[in-house]
Amino acid sequence: MKDARGFTLMEMMLVIAIIGILAAMSIPRYRESVRRAREAVFQENLYMLRATIERFTLDQKRPPTSLQQLVSEGYLAQLPKDITGSRNTWVVEYSDLRLDPQGS
Repeated sequence: MKDARGFTLMEMMLVIAIIGILAAMSIPRYRESVRRAREAVFQENLYMLRATIERFTLDQKRPPTSLQQLVSEGYLAQLPKDITGSRNTWVVEYSDLRLDPQGS
């Protein structure tokens, strides 16, 4: 009899099917965990910005006119990245601030 070494086609197909099933189960969970991690970082950035704006407002007796002013006056080393991954796309809304820097 021949001394057969190696794997049969059926064994190879079974291993590939198992790997495919495991990948199909794990990839969505991985993507979800990455999304949750990004949201957690974004929430922390928002909390930190709000606290910094409040500290600036209490120190200066007025809110900052822009987020860049927080950096230029030394309250932040640099603006954190927003959910898009950019530092330039933050949108300031004055509706939730007690004081409007324009005086209205």
